[in-house]
Amino acid sequence: MLGNGMPGLTEAGRLRSRKSFGRRLEEFRREEDGTLLIYGLFIFVSMLFLAGVALDLMRFEERRTVLQATVDRAVLAAADMDQTLECKAVVRDWFIKANETPPADNKISCMKNDFGTEVTVDTSAIMDTWFMNMFGIETLVTPAASTAEEKVGSVEISLVLDVSGSMNSSNRLTNLKPAAKSFIDQMFDNVEPGKISMSVVTYSTQVALGPDLMKYFYTAPRTTHTYSSCLEFNSSDFSTSAMSPKSTPVGSPPAGSDRAYVQNGNFDPFYTSLVNVNSSGTLLNCPQSSATNRDTLAFSGSRTALKAKIDSLVASGNTSIDLGMKWGAALLDPSMRPVASAMIAEGKVPSGFSGRPYDYTNANGTANTDVLKVLVIMTDGENTTEYKLKDVGAAGYTTGLSTLYYNNTASSSYTGSNFYKRFSLFDSSRSSNKYYSLYHSAWRSAPWGSVASDISGTDTTVQLTWPEVWNMMSVNWFADNIIYRVYNSTSTRNAWRTSASNAVATSYVDNSKDSQTLSACSAAKAKGIKVFTIGFDAPTAGQNLLKSCASSPAHYYLTSGSNITKVFASIANSINKLRLTH
Repeated sequence: MLGNGMPGLTEAGRLRSRKSFGRRLEEFRREEDGTLLIYGLFIFVSMLFLAGVALDLMRFEERRTVLQATVDRAVLAAADMDQTLECKAVVRDWFIKANETPPADNKISCMKNDFGTEVTVDTSAIMDTWFMNMFGIETLVTPAASTAEEKVGSVEISLVLDVSGSMNSSNRLTNLKPAAKSFIDQMFDNVEPGKISMSVVTYSTQVALGPDLMKYFYTAPRTTHTYSSCLEFNSSDFSTSAMSPKSTPVGSPPAGSDRAYVQNGNFDPFYTSLVNVNSSGTLLNCPQSSATNRDTLAFSGSRTALKAKIDSLVASGNTSIDLGMKWGAALLDPSMRPVASAMIAEGKVPSGFSGRPYDYTNANGTANTDVLKVLVIMTDGENTTEYKLKDVGAAGYTTGLSTLYYNNTASSSYTGSNFYKRFSLFDSSRSSNKYYSLYHSAWRSAPWGSVASDISGTDTTVQLTWPEVWNMMSVNWFADNIIYRVYNSTSTRNAWRTSASNAVATSYVDNSKDSQTLSACSAAKAKGIKVFTIGFDAPTAGQNLLKSCASSPAHYYLTSGSNITKVFASIANSINKLRLTH
Protein backbone atom coordinates (compact mmCIF):
# COMPACT_ATOMS: atom_id res chain seq x y z
CA MET A 1 0.00 0.00 0.00
CA LEU A 2 1.51 3.27 -1.14
CA GLY A 3 0.82 6.20 1.06
CA ASN A 4 -2.58 6.43 2.75
CA GLY A 5 -4.81 6.97 -0.44
CA MET A 6 -6.33 4.45 -2.76
CA PRO A 7 -4.44 1.19 -2.75
CA GLY A 8 -2.39 0.52 -5.81
CA LEU A 9 -2.83 4.10 -7.16
CA THR A 10 -0.31 6.76 -7.30
CA GLU A 11 -1.09 10.26 -6.27
CA ALA A 12 -1.53 11.24 -9.88
CA GLY A 13 -3.83 8.30 -10.45
CA ARG A 14 -5.96 9.20 -7.48
CA LEU A 15 -6.29 12.78 -8.77
CA ARG A 16 -7.41 11.59 -12.20
CA SER A 17 -9.97 9.24 -10.64
CA ARG A 18 -11.51 12.04 -8.56
CA LYS A 19 -11.75 14.32 -11.60
CA SER A 20 -13.38 11.54 -13.68
CA PHE A 21 -16.09 10.90 -11.01
CA GLY A 22 -16.87 14.58 -10.66
CA ARG A 23 -17.17 14.94 -14.39
CA ARG A 24 -19.57 12.02 -14.63
CA LEU A 25 -21.68 13.44 -11.76
CA GLU A 26 -21.90 16.80 -13.52
CA GLU A 27 -22.84 15.13 -16.78
CA PHE A 28 -25.59 13.16 -15.00
CA ARG A 29 -26.93 16.39 -13.51
CA ARG A 30 -27.12 17.99 -16.92
CA GLU A 31 -28.55 14.95 -18.77
CA GLU A 32 -32.19 15.59 -20.25
CA ASP A 33 -32.90 12.31 -22.02
CA GLY A 34 -36.41 10.83 -21.02
CA THR A 35 -38.05 14.15 -19.92
CA LEU A 36 -40.71 14.15 -22.75
CA LEU A 37 -41.63 10.56 -22.05
CA ILE A 38 -42.63 11.40 -18.48
CA TYR A 39 -44.64 14.44 -19.64
CA GLY A 40 -46.33 12.38 -22.31
CA LEU A 41 -47.36 9.77 -19.79
CA PHE A 42 -48.91 12.51 -17.65
CA ILE A 43 -50.92 13.93 -20.58
CA PHE A 44 -52.11 10.49 -21.64
CA VAL A 45 -53.42 9.69 -18.18
CA SER A 46 -55.20 13.09 -18.05
CA MET A 47 -56.85 12.45 -21.42
CA LEU A 48 -58.08 9.10 -20.22
CA PHE A 49 -59.70 10.79 -17.24
CA LEU A 50 -61.36 13.44 -19.45
CA ALA A 51 -62.61 10.84 -21.91
CA GLY A 52 -64.10 8.94 -19.02
CA VAL A 53 -65.87 12.09 -17.77
CA ALA A 54 -67.21 12.72 -21.30
CA LEU A 55 -68.47 9.15 -21.48
CA ASP A 56 -70.26 9.59 -18.16
CA LEU A 57 -71.84 12.81 -19.45
CA MET A 58 -72.93 11.09 -22.68
CA ARG A 59 -74.48 8.30 -20.64
CA PHE A 60 -76.19 10.94 -18.52
CA GLU A 61 -77.69 12.74 -21.54
CA GLU A 62 -78.83 9.49 -23.14
CA ARG A 63 -80.42 8.46 -19.85
CA ARG A 64 -82.11 11.83 -19.46
CA THR A 65 -83.48 11.75 -23.03
CA VAL A 66 -84.97 8.28 -22.60
CA LEU A 67 -86.50 9.24 -19.27
CA GLN A 68 -87.94 12.49 -20.68
CA ALA A 69 -89.48 10.65 -23.63
CA THR A 70 -91.07 8.16 -21.24
CA VAL A 71 -92.47 10.98 -19.11
CA ASP A 72 -93.86 12.78 -22.17
CA ARG A 73 -95.62 9.68 -23.47
CA ALA A 74 -96.95 8.83 -20.03
CA VAL A 75 -98.54 12.23 -19.40
CA LEU A 76 -100.03 12.31 -22.91
CA ALA A 77 -101.68 8.94 -22.37
CA ALA A 78 -102.93 9.86 -18.92
CA ALA A 79 -104.27 13.26 -20.03
CA ASP A 80 -106.41 11.82 -22.81
CA MET A 81 -109.98 12.70 -21.91
CA ASP A 82 -111.10 9.39 -23.41
CA GLN A 83 -108.84 7.55 -20.94
CA THR A 84 -110.96 5.37 -18.64
CA LEU A 85 -108.13 4.09 -16.38
CA GLU A 86 -106.95 5.80 -13.22
CA CYS A 87 -104.53 8.59 -14.09
CA LYS A 88 -101.56 7.63 -11.87
CA ALA A 89 -101.90 3.97 -12.82
CA VAL A 90 -101.56 4.93 -16.49
CA VAL A 91 -98.37 6.88 -15.77
CA ARG A 92 -96.84 4.03 -13.75
CA ASP A 93 -97.76 1.51 -16.43
CA TRP A 94 -95.97 3.52 -19.10
CA PHE A 95 -92.79 3.54 -16.97
CA ILE A 96 -92.96 -0.20 -16.32
CA LYS A 97 -93.41 -0.98 -20.02
CA ALA A 98 -90.39 1.22 -20.80
CA ASN A 99 -88.30 -0.69 -18.20
CA GLU A 100 -88.10 2.43 -16.07
CA THR A 101 -88.70 2.79 -12.34
CA PRO A 102 -92.17 4.36 -11.88
CA PRO A 103 -92.21 7.72 -10.08
CA ALA A 104 -93.60 7.99 -6.59
CA ASP A 105 -97.25 9.02 -6.24
CA ASN A 106 -96.26 12.43 -4.91
CA LYS A 107 -94.36 13.02 -8.14
CA ILE A 108 -97.52 12.56 -10.23
CA SER A 109 -100.23 15.25 -10.33
CA CYS A 110 -103.60 14.53 -11.95
CA MET A 111 -106.32 17.16 -11.93
CA LYS A 112 -109.37 18.46 -13.74
CA ASN A 113 -109.17 22.15 -14.46
CA ASP A 114 -111.85 24.37 -15.97
CA PHE A 115 -111.07 23.21 -19.47
CA GLY A 116 -110.21 19.53 -19.25
CA THR A 117 -107.61 17.11 -17.92
CA GLU A 118 -104.11 18.12 -16.82
CA VAL A 119 -101.36 15.65 -15.81
CA THR A 120 -97.92 16.61 -14.47
CA VAL A 121 -95.00 14.30 -13.71
CA ASP A 122 -91.81 15.60 -12.06
CA THR A 123 -89.38 12.74 -11.47
CA SER A 124 -85.70 11.79 -11.67
CA ALA A 125 -83.37 8.78 -11.80
CA ILE A 126 -79.93 8.12 -10.28
CA MET A 127 -77.10 6.97 -12.53
CA ASP A 128 -73.81 5.53 -11.19
CA THR A 129 -70.71 7.04 -12.77
CA TRP A 130 -67.84 5.04 -14.20
CA PHE A 131 -65.02 7.57 -14.19
CA MET A 132 -66.25 10.65 -12.38
CA ASN A 133 -66.17 8.72 -9.10
CA MET A 134 -62.40 9.09 -9.27
CA PHE A 135 -63.06 12.77 -8.60
CA GLY A 136 -65.52 12.05 -5.84
CA ILE A 137 -68.69 12.19 -7.98
CA GLU A 138 -70.17 8.75 -7.60
CA THR A 139 -73.70 9.40 -9.01
CA LEU A 140 -75.57 11.78 -11.34
CA VAL A 141 -79.28 12.66 -11.05
CA THR A 142 -81.22 12.74 -14.37
CA PRO A 143 -84.33 14.95 -13.99
CA ALA A 144 -87.45 14.74 -16.21
CA ALA A 145 -90.64 16.76 -15.96
CA SER A 146 -93.61 17.25 -18.27
CA THR A 147 -97.16 18.53 -18.23
CA ALA A 148 -99.84 17.53 -20.72
CA GLU A 149 -103.36 18.78 -20.89
CA GLU A 150 -106.27 18.06 -23.13
CA LYS A 151 -108.29 21.20 -23.05
CA VAL A 152 -110.56 23.24 -25.20
CA GLY A 153 -111.31 26.61 -23.66
CA SER A 154 -114.28 28.49 -24.99
CA VAL A 155 -115.34 26.99 -28.30
CA GLU A 156 -117.66 28.47 -30.92
CA ILE A 157 -118.72 26.17 -33.74
CA SER A 158 -120.78 26.65 -36.88
CA LEU A 159 -121.98 23.35 -38.31
CA VAL A 160 -122.99 24.10 -41.91
CA LEU A 161 -124.86 21.26 -43.64
CA ASP A 162 -125.99 20.76 -47.22
CA VAL A 163 -129.66 19.72 -47.37
CA SER A 164 -130.15 20.10 -51.11
CA GLY A 165 -132.29 17.59 -53.00
CA SER A 166 -129.33 15.37 -53.90
CA MET A 167 -128.88 14.55 -50.21
CA ASN A 168 -131.86 12.23 -50.63
CA SER A 169 -129.73 10.03 -52.91
CA SER A 170 -127.72 7.03 -51.71
CA ASN A 171 -128.93 7.46 -48.11
CA ARG A 172 -126.72 10.52 -47.69
CA LEU A 173 -129.08 12.36 -45.37
CA THR A 174 -129.69 9.13 -43.49
CA ASN A 175 -125.95 8.68 -42.95
CA LEU A 176 -125.37 12.36 -42.16
CA LYS A 177 -127.73 12.51 -39.20
CA PRO A 178 -126.01 10.04 -36.82
CA ALA A 179 -122.59 11.37 -37.87
CA ALA A 180 -123.53 14.97 -37.06
CA LYS A 181 -125.17 13.95 -33.78
CA SER A 182 -122.10 11.97 -32.76
CA PHE A 183 -119.96 15.05 -33.49
CA ILE A 184 -122.21 17.12 -31.22
CA ASP A 185 -121.88 14.54 -28.44
CA GLN A 186 -118.10 14.39 -28.78
CA MET A 187 -117.77 18.13 -28.52
CA PHE A 188 -120.09 18.46 -25.53
CA ASP A 189 -118.45 15.48 -23.81
CA ASN A 190 -115.00 17.03 -24.08
CA VAL A 191 -115.73 20.66 -23.29
CA GLU A 192 -116.92 21.91 -19.93
CA PRO A 193 -120.62 22.91 -19.93
CA GLY A 194 -121.01 26.58 -20.67
CA LYS A 195 -117.75 26.76 -22.61
CA ILE A 196 -119.16 25.61 -25.95
CA SER A 197 -121.73 27.23 -28.23
CA MET A 198 -122.80 25.72 -31.52
CA SER A 199 -124.92 26.92 -34.43
CA VAL A 200 -126.47 24.70 -37.09
CA VAL A 201 -126.86 26.29 -40.53
CA THR A 202 -128.67 24.30 -43.21
CA TYR A 203 -128.54 25.41 -46.81
CA SER A 204 -129.88 24.41 -50.18
CA THR A 205 -130.94 27.11 -52.66
CA GLN A 206 -131.07 29.55 -49.74
CA VAL A 207 -130.46 29.73 -45.98
CA ALA A 208 -133.59 30.16 -43.87
CA LEU A 209 -132.96 32.14 -40.70
CA GLY A 210 -136.27 31.52 -38.96
CA PRO A 211 -138.30 34.24 -37.20
CA ASP A 212 -136.12 34.22 -34.06
CA LEU A 213 -133.10 35.35 -36.06
CA MET A 214 -134.75 37.20 -38.93
CA LYS A 215 -136.29 39.86 -36.70
CA TYR A 216 -132.86 41.27 -35.88
CA PHE A 217 -132.31 42.46 -39.46
CA TYR A 218 -133.98 45.30 -41.30
CA THR A 219 -135.18 44.46 -44.79
CA ALA A 220 -135.78 46.74 -47.75
CA PRO A 221 -138.61 47.38 -47.89
CA ARG A 222 -139.06 46.49 -44.22
CA THR A 223 -142.55 45.04 -44.67
CA THR A 224 -141.77 42.84 -47.67
CA HIS A 225 -143.41 39.69 -46.32
CA THR A 226 -143.49 37.38 -43.34
CA TYR A 227 -143.84 34.10 -45.22
CA SER A 228 -140.18 33.15 -45.07
CA SER A 229 -136.87 34.41 -43.72
CA CYS A 230 -133.98 34.48 -46.19
CA LEU A 231 -131.71 37.43 -46.94
CA GLU A 232 -129.93 38.28 -50.16
CA PHE A 233 -126.34 39.51 -50.41
CA ASN A 234 -124.24 41.58 -52.76
CA SER A 235 -120.99 40.10 -54.05
CA SER A 236 -119.03 42.43 -51.74
CA ASP A 237 -120.80 40.95 -48.70
CA PHE A 238 -118.85 37.71 -49.15
CA SER A 239 -115.49 39.42 -48.58
CA THR A 240 -116.25 39.81 -44.87
CA SER A 241 -117.62 37.61 -42.10
CA ALA A 242 -119.37 40.57 -40.51
CA MET A 243 -123.09 41.29 -40.60
CA SER A 244 -125.07 44.46 -39.87
CA PRO A 245 -127.92 43.55 -37.52
CA LYS A 246 -130.27 46.10 -36.03
CA SER A 247 -128.72 48.71 -33.77
CA THR A 248 -132.11 49.51 -32.23
CA PRO A 249 -134.48 47.22 -30.30
CA VAL A 250 -136.84 44.98 -32.20
CA GLY A 251 -139.93 46.95 -33.20
CA SER A 252 -138.12 50.29 -33.19
CA PRO A 253 -137.51 52.28 -36.37
CA PRO A 254 -134.06 51.84 -37.88
CA ALA A 255 -131.24 54.25 -37.21
CA GLY A 256 -130.00 56.23 -40.18
CA SER A 257 -126.89 54.07 -40.50
CA ASP A 258 -128.67 50.71 -40.28
CA ARG A 259 -128.22 48.35 -43.22
CA ALA A 260 -131.43 47.33 -44.94
CA TYR A 261 -131.04 43.89 -46.50
CA VAL A 262 -133.08 42.65 -49.42
CA GLN A 263 -135.38 39.86 -48.28
CA ASN A 264 -135.47 36.90 -50.61
CA GLY A 265 -138.86 36.39 -52.19
CA ASN A 266 -141.24 33.71 -51.07
CA PHE A 267 -141.70 32.03 -54.46
CA ASP A 268 -141.39 28.74 -56.32
CA PRO A 269 -139.05 29.07 -59.33
CA PHE A 270 -139.09 25.35 -60.09
CA TYR A 271 -142.56 23.86 -60.46
CA THR A 272 -145.84 24.75 -62.09
CA SER A 273 -148.16 24.38 -59.14
CA LEU A 274 -150.32 26.49 -56.87
CA VAL A 275 -148.38 26.75 -53.62
CA ASN A 276 -151.31 26.50 -51.23
CA VAL A 277 -153.47 24.23 -53.39
CA ASN A 278 -150.96 21.59 -54.43
CA SER A 279 -148.19 21.84 -51.86
CA SER A 280 -146.76 18.42 -52.69
CA GLY A 281 -145.61 19.81 -56.03
CA THR A 282 -144.12 22.97 -54.57
CA LEU A 283 -140.48 23.84 -54.02
CA LEU A 284 -139.94 27.28 -52.58
CA ASN A 285 -136.69 29.11 -53.12
CA CYS A 286 -136.65 30.02 -49.42
CA PRO A 287 -138.37 27.53 -47.09
CA GLN A 288 -141.48 28.98 -45.47
CA SER A 289 -141.49 30.00 -41.81
CA SER A 290 -143.73 27.03 -41.06
CA ALA A 291 -140.92 24.70 -42.16
CA THR A 292 -139.06 24.98 -38.86
CA ASN A 293 -136.78 22.06 -39.76
CA ARG A 294 -134.94 24.50 -42.04
CA ASP A 295 -134.57 27.35 -39.54
CA THR A 296 -131.05 28.25 -38.45
CA LEU A 297 -130.31 27.29 -34.84
CA ALA A 298 -127.99 30.00 -33.50
CA PHE A 299 -125.77 30.09 -30.39
CA SER A 300 -127.10 26.91 -28.81
CA GLY A 301 -125.63 25.42 -25.66
CA SER A 302 -127.95 22.42 -25.62
CA ARG A 303 -126.87 19.17 -27.19
CA THR A 304 -130.50 18.01 -26.98
CA ALA A 305 -131.73 20.96 -29.07
CA LEU A 306 -128.89 20.59 -31.55
CA LYS A 307 -129.49 16.86 -32.05
CA ALA A 308 -133.22 17.45 -32.41
CA LYS A 309 -132.45 19.93 -35.15
CA ILE A 310 -130.33 17.33 -36.95
CA ASP A 311 -133.10 14.73 -36.62
CA SER A 312 -135.62 17.11 -38.21
CA LEU A 313 -133.64 17.76 -41.39
CA VAL A 314 -135.24 17.19 -44.77
CA ALA A 315 -133.58 17.66 -48.15
CA SER A 316 -134.78 19.63 -51.19
CA GLY A 317 -133.66 22.36 -53.57
CA ASN A 318 -130.50 23.51 -55.28
CA THR A 319 -127.04 24.07 -53.76
CA SER A 320 -125.70 27.46 -52.61
CA ILE A 321 -122.44 26.72 -50.79
CA ASP A 322 -121.62 30.44 -50.78
CA LEU A 323 -124.68 31.27 -48.69
CA GLY A 324 -124.00 28.44 -46.25
CA MET A 325 -120.41 29.61 -45.83
CA LYS A 326 -121.47 33.24 -45.40
CA TRP A 327 -123.91 32.48 -42.60
CA GLY A 328 -121.62 29.96 -40.92
CA ALA A 329 -118.87 32.57 -40.66
CA ALA A 330 -121.32 35.31 -39.66
CA LEU A 331 -122.48 33.37 -36.60
CA LEU A 332 -118.85 33.29 -35.39
CA ASP A 333 -118.28 37.00 -36.01
CA PRO A 334 -118.35 39.54 -33.14
CA SER A 335 -120.70 41.70 -35.23
CA MET A 336 -123.46 39.24 -34.25
CA ARG A 337 -122.91 39.84 -30.53
CA PRO A 338 -125.88 42.26 -30.26
CA VAL A 339 -128.11 39.52 -31.66
CA ALA A 340 -126.79 36.96 -29.16
CA SER A 341 -127.28 39.49 -26.33
CA ALA A 342 -130.87 40.16 -27.40
CA MET A 343 -131.57 36.43 -27.60
CA ILE A 344 -130.11 36.02 -24.10
CA ALA A 345 -132.52 38.68 -22.84
CA GLU A 346 -135.38 36.75 -24.43
CA GLY A 347 -134.27 33.53 -22.78
CA LYS A 348 -133.50 31.84 -26.10
CA VAL A 349 -129.72 31.70 -25.55
CA PRO A 350 -127.96 30.75 -22.26
CA SER A 351 -127.04 33.72 -20.10
CA GLY A 352 -123.52 32.33 -19.81
CA PHE A 353 -123.00 33.15 -23.48
CA SER A 354 -122.83 36.86 -22.78
CA GLY A 355 -120.04 38.37 -24.86
CA ARG A 356 -120.28 35.77 -27.60
CA PRO A 357 -119.28 35.63 -30.36
CA TYR A 358 -115.98 36.63 -28.76
CA ASP A 359 -113.49 38.98 -30.36
CA TYR A 360 -110.90 37.60 -32.74
CA THR A 361 -108.10 39.53 -31.03
CA ASN A 362 -107.16 40.90 -27.62
CA ALA A 363 -106.94 44.60 -26.81
CA ASN A 364 -103.25 44.61 -27.78
CA GLY A 365 -104.02 43.17 -31.20
CA THR A 366 -102.76 39.64 -30.52
CA ALA A 367 -104.88 36.60 -31.36
CA ASN A 368 -107.47 35.71 -28.74
CA THR A 369 -106.30 32.25 -27.68
CA ASP A 370 -109.07 31.94 -25.08
CA VAL A 371 -111.57 31.00 -27.78
CA LEU A 372 -111.43 28.54 -30.64
CA LYS A 373 -113.70 29.37 -33.58
CA VAL A 374 -114.48 26.46 -35.90
CA LEU A 375 -116.58 26.23 -39.06
CA VAL A 376 -117.41 22.80 -40.47
CA ILE A 377 -119.07 22.86 -43.88
CA MET A 378 -120.31 19.78 -45.75
CA THR A 379 -121.65 19.37 -49.27
CA ASP A 380 -122.45 16.51 -51.59
CA GLY A 381 -122.46 18.70 -54.66
CA GLU A 382 -121.33 21.95 -56.22
CA ASN A 383 -122.82 25.43 -56.55
CA THR A 384 -125.94 25.50 -58.71
CA THR A 385 -128.54 28.14 -59.56
CA GLU A 386 -129.81 30.58 -56.98
CA TYR A 387 -132.96 32.59 -57.73
CA LYS A 388 -133.93 36.14 -56.79
CA LEU A 389 -137.04 38.08 -57.68
CA LYS A 390 -136.43 41.35 -59.46
CA ASP A 391 -136.16 44.10 -56.90
CA VAL A 392 -138.55 47.02 -56.43
CA GLY A 393 -138.73 49.63 -59.17
CA ALA A 394 -139.61 49.10 -62.80
CA ALA A 395 -140.97 45.60 -63.29
CA GLY A 396 -140.26 44.81 -59.66
CA TYR A 397 -141.98 41.74 -58.24
CA THR A 398 -140.76 41.66 -54.65
CA THR A 399 -143.21 43.94 -52.85
CA GLY A 400 -146.11 46.31 -53.30
CA LEU A 401 -149.39 45.80 -55.09
CA SER A 402 -149.39 43.40 -57.98
CA THR A 403 -151.41 43.53 -61.23
CA LEU A 404 -153.47 40.51 -60.14
CA TYR A 405 -156.93 40.60 -58.51
CA TYR A 406 -158.40 37.66 -56.64
CA ASN A 407 -161.99 36.71 -55.82
CA ASN A 408 -162.40 34.51 -52.75
CA THR A 409 -165.60 32.77 -53.84
CA ALA A 410 -166.19 29.47 -52.08
CA SER A 411 -168.00 28.03 -55.08
CA SER A 412 -166.76 24.57 -56.02
CA SER A 413 -166.91 25.67 -59.64
CA TYR A 414 -163.68 27.59 -59.17
CA THR A 415 -161.41 25.01 -57.60
CA GLY A 416 -158.92 22.55 -59.00
CA SER A 417 -158.32 23.05 -62.71
CA ASN A 418 -160.79 25.97 -62.72
CA PHE A 419 -159.06 27.87 -59.93
CA TYR A 420 -157.60 30.33 -62.44
CA LYS A 421 -161.14 31.71 -63.06
CA ARG A 422 -160.99 33.55 -59.73
CA PHE A 423 -158.40 35.99 -61.10
CA SER A 424 -158.36 39.17 -63.11
CA LEU A 425 -155.22 40.80 -64.55
CA PHE A 426 -154.66 44.54 -64.85
CA ASP A 427 -152.79 45.96 -67.85
CA SER A 428 -152.02 49.67 -67.58
CA SER A 429 -150.88 49.87 -71.23
CA ARG A 430 -154.44 49.51 -72.47
CA SER A 431 -156.49 52.63 -73.14
CA SER A 432 -159.72 51.10 -71.81
CA ASN A 433 -161.06 47.88 -70.30
CA LYS A 434 -157.78 47.32 -68.53
CA TYR A 435 -158.93 44.28 -66.47
CA TYR A 436 -158.92 40.84 -68.02
CA SER A 437 -161.38 38.50 -66.28
CA LEU A 438 -160.25 34.88 -66.49
CA TYR A 439 -163.80 33.85 -65.65
CA HIS A 440 -165.25 35.79 -68.60
CA SER A 441 -162.18 35.38 -70.84
CA ALA A 442 -162.61 39.03 -71.73
CA TRP A 443 -161.30 42.51 -71.00
CA ARG A 444 -163.50 44.53 -68.65
CA SER A 445 -163.63 47.90 -66.99
CA ALA A 446 -163.36 46.32 -63.54
CA PRO A 447 -162.00 43.05 -62.13
CA TRP A 448 -164.39 40.14 -61.73
CA GLY A 449 -166.43 40.36 -58.54
CA SER A 450 -166.50 44.14 -58.49
CA VAL A 451 -169.81 44.74 -60.35
CA ALA A 452 -173.37 43.77 -59.52
CA SER A 453 -173.65 41.18 -62.28
CA ASP A 454 -170.79 39.16 -60.81
CA ILE A 455 -171.17 36.57 -58.05
CA SER A 456 -172.74 38.25 -55.04
CA GLY A 457 -173.06 37.36 -51.39
CA THR A 458 -169.97 37.29 -49.18
CA ASP A 459 -167.51 37.15 -52.06
CA THR A 460 -164.85 39.82 -52.12
CA THR A 461 -162.29 40.80 -54.72
CA VAL A 462 -158.92 42.12 -53.57
CA GLN A 463 -155.82 43.36 -55.32
CA LEU A 464 -153.01 41.02 -54.23
CA THR A 465 -149.54 42.16 -53.27
CA TRP A 466 -146.68 40.48 -55.09
CA PRO A 467 -145.73 38.50 -51.97
CA GLU A 468 -149.32 37.28 -51.78
CA VAL A 469 -149.21 36.25 -55.42
CA TRP A 470 -146.05 34.20 -55.00
CA ASN A 471 -147.38 32.69 -51.80
CA MET A 472 -150.35 31.45 -53.78
CA MET A 473 -148.77 30.26 -57.02
CA SER A 474 -145.43 29.47 -58.61
CA VAL A 475 -143.91 31.75 -61.23
CA ASN A 476 -144.54 29.11 -63.87
CA TRP A 477 -148.20 28.63 -62.81
CA PHE A 478 -148.71 32.38 -63.10
CA ALA A 479 -147.14 32.34 -66.58
CA ASP A 480 -149.03 29.25 -67.78
CA ASN A 481 -152.48 29.89 -66.28
CA ILE A 482 -152.73 33.67 -66.17
CA ILE A 483 -150.38 35.26 -68.70
CA TYR A 484 -150.87 32.69 -71.47
CA ARG A 485 -154.67 32.75 -71.12
CA VAL A 486 -154.75 36.53 -71.15
CA TYR A 487 -152.44 37.17 -74.10
CA ASN A 488 -152.63 33.79 -75.87
CA SER A 489 -148.93 34.12 -76.65
CA THR A 490 -146.28 31.51 -76.07
CA SER A 491 -143.47 34.08 -76.28
CA THR A 492 -145.15 36.32 -73.72
CA ARG A 493 -145.70 33.30 -71.46
CA ASN A 494 -142.07 32.24 -71.81
CA ALA A 495 -140.83 35.74 -71.08
CA TRP A 496 -142.76 35.71 -67.82
CA ARG A 497 -141.29 32.38 -66.87
CA THR A 498 -137.87 34.04 -66.62
CA SER A 499 -138.56 37.75 -66.27
CA ALA A 500 -139.90 37.58 -62.73
CA SER A 501 -136.68 36.17 -61.35
CA ASN A 502 -132.98 36.60 -61.94
CA ALA A 503 -130.84 33.51 -61.66
CA VAL A 504 -127.41 33.94 -60.12
CA ALA A 505 -125.19 32.12 -62.61
CA THR A 506 -124.17 28.57 -61.79
CA SER A 507 -120.57 27.70 -61.06
CA TYR A 508 -120.05 26.10 -64.45
CA VAL A 509 -121.15 29.26 -66.30
CA ASP A 510 -119.11 32.10 -64.84
CA ASN A 511 -118.02 30.83 -61.41
CA SER A 512 -119.70 33.74 -59.62
CA LYS A 513 -120.97 31.57 -56.78
CA ASP A 514 -117.65 29.73 -56.52
CA SER A 515 -115.88 33.08 -56.30
CA GLN A 516 -118.26 34.21 -53.59
CA THR A 517 -117.69 30.97 -51.70
CA LEU A 518 -113.92 31.38 -51.79
CA SER A 519 -114.21 35.02 -50.74
CA ALA A 520 -116.23 33.97 -47.72
CA CYS A 521 -113.70 31.23 -46.92
CA SER A 522 -110.76 33.63 -47.17
CA ALA A 523 -112.49 36.20 -44.98
CA ALA A 524 -113.14 33.59 -42.29
CA LYS A 525 -109.60 32.17 -42.36
CA ALA A 526 -108.10 35.67 -42.22
CA LYS A 527 -109.84 36.14 -38.87
CA GLY A 528 -108.43 32.91 -37.46
CA ILE A 529 -111.53 30.74 -37.94
CA LYS A 530 -110.56 27.11 -38.48
CA VAL A 531 -112.42 25.90 -41.56
CA PHE A 532 -112.99 22.15 -41.98
CA THR A 533 -114.60 21.05 -45.26
CA ILE A 534 -116.22 17.71 -46.08
CA GLY A 535 -116.87 16.45 -49.59
CA PHE A 536 -119.61 13.85 -49.14
CA ASP A 537 -119.78 12.02 -52.48
CA ALA A 538 -119.11 15.44 -54.01
CA PRO A 539 -118.25 15.80 -57.74
CA THR A 540 -114.85 17.06 -58.86
CA ALA A 541 -115.88 20.73 -59.02
CA GLY A 542 -117.23 20.57 -55.47
CA GLN A 543 -114.11 18.77 -54.23
CA ASN A 544 -111.81 21.40 -55.72
CA LEU A 545 -113.85 24.18 -54.16
CA LEU A 546 -113.73 22.57 -50.72
CA LYS A 547 -109.98 21.96 -50.95
CA SER A 548 -109.42 25.66 -51.61
CA CYS A 549 -111.81 26.65 -48.85
CA ALA A 550 -110.28 24.54 -46.06
CA SER A 551 -107.75 26.02 -43.63
CA SER A 552 -105.14 23.51 -44.87
CA PRO A 553 -105.04 20.25 -46.83
CA ALA A 554 -105.38 18.44 -43.50
CA HIS A 555 -108.67 20.27 -42.88
CA TYR A 556 -110.29 18.85 -46.03
CA TYR A 557 -112.02 15.45 -46.05
CA LEU A 558 -113.47 13.39 -48.89
CA THR A 559 -115.77 10.59 -47.84
CA SER A 560 -118.82 8.54 -48.78
CA GLY A 561 -121.52 6.45 -47.19
CA SER A 562 -121.37 5.73 -43.49
CA ASN A 563 -117.70 6.72 -43.40
CA ILE A 564 -118.84 10.27 -42.81
CA THR A 565 -119.14 9.30 -39.14
CA LYS A 566 -115.38 8.71 -39.03
CA VAL A 567 -114.77 12.09 -40.64
CA PHE A 568 -116.81 13.95 -38.03
CA ALA A 569 -115.01 11.98 -35.31
CA SER A 570 -111.65 12.97 -36.77
CA ILE A 571 -112.66 16.63 -36.83
CA ALA A 572 -113.82 16.41 -33.22
CA ASN A 573 -110.49 14.87 -32.23
CA SER A 574 -108.64 17.63 -34.04
CA ILE A 575 -110.54 20.25 -32.07
CA ASN A 576 -109.94 18.39 -28.82
CA LYS A 577 -106.28 17.76 -29.57
CA LEU A 578 -103.73 17.15 -26.85
CA ARG A 579 -101.17 19.85 -26.21
CA LEU A 580 -97.85 19.59 -24.41
CA THR A 581 -97.55 22.87 -22.55
CA HIS A 582 -93.91 22.49 -21.52
